[in-house]
Amino acid sequence: MVVWEKSQWGKKSFTDIDAMLEFKDKYYIFIEVKHFNGKLTTGQKILLERLVDSISCNKRKAIAVVAKHSVRYPDNIELTDCEVTDFYYKGSWKKPKKLTRVNEVVLNFTNNFDGAEMPYDYKCPIKSQTNEEWLEAYGE
Repeated sequence: MVVWEKSQWGKKSFTDIDAMLEFKDKYYIFIEVKHFNGKLTTGQKILLERLVDSISCNKRKAIAVVAKHSVRYPDNIELTDCEVTDFYYKGSWKKPKKLTRVNEVVLNFTNNFDGAEMPYDYKCPIKSQTNEEWLEAYGE
């Protein structure tokens, strides 16, 4: 585990982002996952806003997602199943209108990647490529 307890300068300190997805240098998704009662710190909120705003100003699309889970340590948290509580897009924070999982946000946000679908084996009503098809078309 990486710790930065001694790395504070006044109110400034390091933070992390739980997940990030970048696609073709055009689309960016930042995800922060909190335990059921957890909240974003002010610093995390500012960081996510600034990242999304900076990327969005350069003809790219970006979104920050906050999600929650109720998994007990040390069990693994399946990111795609986490419930979205808030998201930051086009300059403001919003709440989902209905129960929304992280995988739904990713698929909806990334649905029009130059005609390509996201590299998921996730069974969704939206047609998607398998990881192998995606790697063959876009991989290195």
